[in-house]
Amino acid sequence: MSSPGPRITRPSAGGSKRPPAESLTLPEGASIQVTPYEGPDQDPIIPRDGFLAAVALILAPVSAPSSPGSHPGEATSLEFLLIRRARHQADPWSGHMALPGGRHDRADSSLLATAIRETREEVGIDLERSGQLLGCLSVVAPRNSALPPLTILPFVFRLTRPVTPQPASHEIAEALWAPLEVISHPQARSIHHHPVGEVHVAFPAFQVEGRTVWGLTHRILKDFESRLGHARMDQEDRRSVDGNRE
Repeated sequence: MSSPGPRITRPSAGGSKRPPAESLTLPEGASIQVTPYEGPDQDPIIPRDGFLAAVALILAPVSAPSSPGSHPGEATSLEFLLIRRARHQADPWSGHMALPGGRHDRADSSLLATAIRETREEVGIDLERSGQLLGCLSVVAPRNSALPPLTILPFVFRLTRPVTPQPASHEIAEALWAPLEVISHPQARSIHHHPVGEVHVAFPAFQVEGRTVWGLTHRILKDFESRLGHARMDQEDRRSVDGNRE
Protein backbone atom coordinates (compact mmCIF):
# COMPACT_ATOMS: atom_id res chain seq x y z
CA MET A 1 0.00 0.00 0.00
CA SER A 2 1.48 3.32 -1.03
CA SER A 3 2.09 6.01 1.55
CA PRO A 4 -0.17 9.07 1.51
CA GLY A 5 0.94 12.24 -0.20
CA PRO A 6 2.49 15.11 1.74
CA ARG A 7 0.17 16.90 4.14
CA ILE A 8 -0.05 20.63 3.57
CA THR A 9 -0.91 23.07 6.33
CA ARG A 10 -2.98 25.80 4.75
CA PRO A 11 -2.73 29.14 6.55
CA SER A 12 -5.85 30.73 7.93
CA ALA A 13 -6.89 34.18 6.79
CA GLY A 14 -4.78 35.71 9.53
CA GLY A 15 -1.83 33.35 9.07
CA SER A 16 -0.79 30.47 11.34
CA LYS A 17 1.70 30.34 14.15
CA ARG A 18 4.71 27.98 14.11
CA PRO A 19 6.06 26.39 16.20
CA PRO A 20 4.05 25.59 19.35
CA ALA A 21 5.84 27.13 22.34
CA GLU A 22 6.71 23.71 23.76
CA SER A 23 8.05 22.37 20.43
CA LEU A 24 11.26 24.24 19.78
CA THR A 25 13.66 21.41 18.93
CA LEU A 26 14.24 19.45 15.76
CA PRO A 27 12.55 16.04 15.47
CA GLU A 28 14.32 13.14 17.12
CA GLY A 29 17.19 11.93 14.93
CA ALA A 30 17.19 14.98 12.65
CA SER A 31 20.60 15.91 11.31
CA ILE A 32 21.18 18.95 9.10
CA GLN A 33 24.64 19.42 7.59
CA VAL A 34 24.68 23.09 6.67
CA THR A 35 27.74 25.31 6.27
CA PRO A 36 28.52 27.47 9.33
CA TYR A 37 28.27 31.18 8.57
CA GLU A 38 31.19 33.12 10.07
CA GLY A 39 30.33 36.60 8.86
CA PRO A 40 30.43 38.95 5.85
CA ASP A 41 33.89 37.77 4.82
CA GLN A 42 32.12 34.59 3.77
CA ASP A 43 29.74 36.43 1.43
CA PRO A 44 30.34 35.85 -2.29
CA ILE A 45 32.01 38.56 -4.33
CA ILE A 46 29.67 40.82 -6.26
CA PRO A 47 29.84 39.69 -9.90
CA ARG A 48 30.64 42.25 -12.55
CA ASP A 49 27.44 44.02 -13.59
CA GLY A 50 25.57 41.78 -11.15
CA PHE A 51 23.89 41.85 -7.76
CA LEU A 52 24.04 39.93 -4.50
CA ALA A 53 20.93 38.56 -2.82
CA ALA A 54 19.98 36.35 0.10
CA VAL A 55 17.00 34.16 0.99
CA ALA A 56 15.85 32.51 4.21
CA LEU A 57 14.82 28.86 4.48
CA ILE A 58 12.84 28.94 7.73
CA LEU A 59 12.15 25.64 9.53
CA ALA A 60 9.45 25.12 12.13
CA PRO A 61 9.14 21.96 14.26
CA VAL A 62 5.60 20.63 14.48
CA SER A 63 4.18 18.47 17.28
CA ALA A 64 1.77 15.64 16.55
CA PRO A 65 -1.21 14.96 18.83
CA SER A 66 -0.35 12.97 21.93
CA SER A 67 -0.17 9.22 21.39
CA PRO A 68 1.02 6.20 23.41
CA GLY A 69 4.78 6.34 23.84
CA SER A 70 5.11 9.97 22.74
CA HIS A 71 6.18 12.89 24.89
CA PRO A 72 4.00 16.02 25.11
CA GLY A 73 5.34 18.73 22.81
CA GLU A 74 7.75 16.37 21.04
CA ALA A 75 8.57 17.57 17.52
CA THR A 76 7.63 14.87 15.03
CA SER A 77 7.96 16.73 11.73
CA LEU A 78 9.29 19.90 10.16
CA GLU A 79 7.66 22.54 8.02
CA PHE A 80 9.25 25.34 5.99
CA LEU A 81 7.94 28.72 4.91
CA LEU A 82 7.12 29.48 1.28
CA ILE A 83 5.90 32.68 -0.28
CA ARG A 84 4.13 33.34 -3.57
CA ARG A 85 5.26 36.48 -5.31
CA ALA A 86 2.60 38.89 -6.49
CA ARG A 87 2.03 39.14 -10.22
CA HIS A 88 3.79 42.15 -11.66
CA GLN A 89 4.82 42.73 -15.25
CA ALA A 90 8.23 44.10 -14.26
CA ASP A 91 9.09 41.15 -11.99
CA PRO A 92 10.90 38.31 -13.83
CA TRP A 93 9.71 35.96 -11.06
CA SER A 94 6.13 37.24 -11.11
CA GLY A 95 3.72 34.81 -9.45
CA HIS A 96 6.46 32.29 -8.59
CA MET A 97 6.73 30.30 -5.36
CA ALA A 98 9.86 31.34 -3.50
CA LEU A 99 11.62 31.71 -0.17
CA PRO A 100 11.59 35.05 1.67
CA GLY A 101 14.51 37.20 0.58
CA GLY A 102 15.80 39.71 -1.91
CA ARG A 103 18.66 41.90 -3.08
CA HIS A 104 21.45 43.11 -0.87
CA ASP A 105 21.15 46.77 0.10
CA ARG A 106 24.15 49.03 0.72
CA ALA A 107 22.90 49.57 4.26
CA ASP A 108 23.06 45.81 4.96
CA SER A 109 26.19 44.84 6.88
CA SER A 110 26.17 41.35 5.33
CA LEU A 111 24.04 38.98 3.30
CA LEU A 112 22.79 37.57 6.60
CA ALA A 113 21.49 41.07 7.39
CA THR A 114 19.86 41.08 3.94
CA ALA A 115 18.03 37.81 4.60
CA ILE A 116 16.82 39.04 8.00
CA ARG A 117 15.69 42.43 6.66
CA GLU A 118 13.91 41.01 3.62
CA THR A 119 12.11 38.36 5.71
CA ARG A 120 10.86 41.05 8.08
CA GLU A 121 9.74 43.27 5.19
CA GLU A 122 8.04 40.48 3.23
CA VAL A 123 6.32 38.31 5.85
CA GLY A 124 6.66 40.25 9.11
CA ILE A 125 8.96 37.73 10.85
CA ASP A 126 11.86 39.16 12.86
CA LEU A 127 14.46 36.40 12.69
CA GLU A 128 16.72 38.24 15.13
CA ARG A 129 14.06 37.79 17.82
CA SER A 130 12.24 34.66 16.65
CA GLY A 131 14.84 32.58 14.83
CA GLN A 132 18.15 30.81 15.21
CA LEU A 133 20.66 30.73 12.34
CA LEU A 134 21.71 27.16 11.54
CA GLY A 135 24.04 28.02 8.67
CA CYS A 136 24.00 28.55 4.92
CA LEU A 137 23.72 26.52 1.73
CA SER A 138 25.54 26.67 -1.58
CA VAL A 139 25.43 29.87 -3.62
CA VAL A 140 23.02 29.75 -6.55
CA ALA A 141 22.51 31.95 -9.60
CA PRO A 142 20.04 32.00 -12.51
CA ARG A 143 21.10 29.84 -15.44
CA ASN A 144 19.04 31.85 -17.91
CA SER A 145 21.00 34.83 -19.23
CA ALA A 146 17.72 36.70 -19.72
CA LEU A 147 17.23 36.88 -15.94
CA PRO A 148 18.88 39.45 -13.65
CA PRO A 149 22.51 38.47 -12.85
CA LEU A 150 21.92 37.62 -9.19
CA THR A 151 24.26 35.67 -6.92
CA ILE A 152 22.14 34.29 -4.08
CA LEU A 153 23.28 32.97 -0.70
CA PRO A 154 20.57 30.92 1.06
CA PHE A 155 20.49 30.87 4.88
CA VAL A 156 18.78 28.26 7.04
CA PHE A 157 16.96 29.26 10.24
CA ARG A 158 14.82 27.47 12.75
CA LEU A 159 12.11 29.24 14.69
CA THR A 160 12.51 29.64 18.44
CA ARG A 161 9.13 31.16 19.24
CA PRO A 162 5.64 31.27 17.73
CA VAL A 163 5.22 33.56 14.73
CA THR A 164 2.41 34.44 12.36
CA PRO A 165 3.74 34.96 8.82
CA GLN A 166 1.61 37.02 6.51
CA PRO A 167 2.27 39.15 3.44
CA ALA A 168 3.74 42.44 4.64
CA SER A 169 4.66 43.83 1.22
CA HIS A 170 2.81 44.47 -2.02
CA GLU A 171 5.38 42.15 -3.64
CA ILE A 172 4.04 39.12 -1.72
CA ALA A 173 0.68 37.51 -2.49
CA GLU A 174 0.77 34.61 -0.04
CA ALA A 175 2.77 33.01 2.76
CA LEU A 176 2.24 29.39 3.73
CA TRP A 177 3.84 26.49 5.59
CA ALA A 178 4.71 23.31 3.70
CA PRO A 179 5.77 19.96 5.17
CA LEU A 180 9.47 19.34 4.64
CA GLU A 181 8.83 15.85 3.26
CA VAL A 182 7.29 17.44 0.17
CA ILE A 183 10.78 18.04 -1.25
CA SER A 184 11.47 14.29 -1.43
CA HIS A 185 8.04 12.67 -1.61
CA PRO A 186 7.59 10.88 -5.00
CA GLN A 187 3.95 11.94 -5.26
CA ALA A 188 4.93 15.61 -5.04
CA ARG A 189 7.44 15.51 -7.91
CA SER A 190 6.44 17.03 -11.22
CA ILE A 191 7.76 18.71 -14.35
CA HIS A 192 7.25 22.39 -15.10
CA HIS A 193 7.40 23.54 -18.74
CA HIS A 194 8.58 27.10 -19.12
CA PRO A 195 9.29 29.11 -22.29
CA VAL A 196 12.97 29.95 -22.79
CA GLY A 197 13.35 31.89 -25.98
CA GLU A 198 11.32 30.10 -28.65
CA VAL A 199 11.24 26.71 -26.94
CA HIS A 200 9.56 25.27 -23.87
CA VAL A 201 12.05 23.72 -21.45
CA ALA A 202 11.13 21.06 -18.89
CA PHE A 203 12.27 21.86 -15.35
CA PRO A 204 12.10 19.54 -12.31
CA ALA A 205 9.53 20.74 -9.79
CA PHE A 206 7.29 19.65 -6.98
CA GLN A 207 3.71 20.44 -6.10
CA VAL A 208 2.52 22.09 -2.88
CA GLU A 209 -1.29 21.93 -2.85
CA GLY A 210 -1.65 23.00 -6.44
CA ARG A 211 1.30 25.39 -6.36
CA THR A 212 4.39 24.61 -8.45
CA VAL A 213 7.85 25.09 -6.93
CA TRP A 214 10.59 25.11 -9.56
CA GLY A 215 13.68 26.99 -10.73
CA LEU A 216 15.97 28.65 -8.19
CA THR A 217 13.77 27.74 -5.22
CA HIS A 218 13.64 24.10 -6.30
CA ARG A 219 17.44 24.05 -6.64
CA ILE A 220 17.90 25.55 -3.16
CA LEU A 221 15.52 23.05 -1.58
CA LYS A 222 17.17 20.10 -3.35
CA ASP A 223 20.53 21.30 -2.02
CA PHE A 224 19.00 21.37 1.45
CA GLU A 225 17.55 17.88 0.95
CA SER A 226 21.02 16.54 0.16
CA ARG A 227 22.22 17.85 3.53
CA LEU A 228 19.33 16.44 5.55
CA GLY A 229 20.14 13.31 7.52
CA HIS A 230 17.77 10.71 8.87
CA ALA A 231 14.83 12.31 10.62
CA ARG A 232 11.47 11.14 11.84
CA MET A 233 9.28 13.01 9.37
CA ASP A 234 6.14 11.09 10.29
CA GLN A 235 5.41 8.60 13.01
CA GLU A 236 4.02 6.17 10.42
CA ASP A 237 6.78 6.66 7.87
CA ARG A 238 10.39 6.64 9.12
CA ARG A 239 12.83 6.92 6.27
CA SER A 240 16.10 8.48 5.21
CA VAL A 241 15.86 11.35 2.79
CA ASP A 242 17.41 10.62 -0.57
CA GLY A 243 20.75 12.45 -0.76
CA ASN A 244 20.91 12.74 -4.54
CA ARG A 245 21.18 16.25 -5.89
CA GLU A 246 19.19 17.55 -8.82
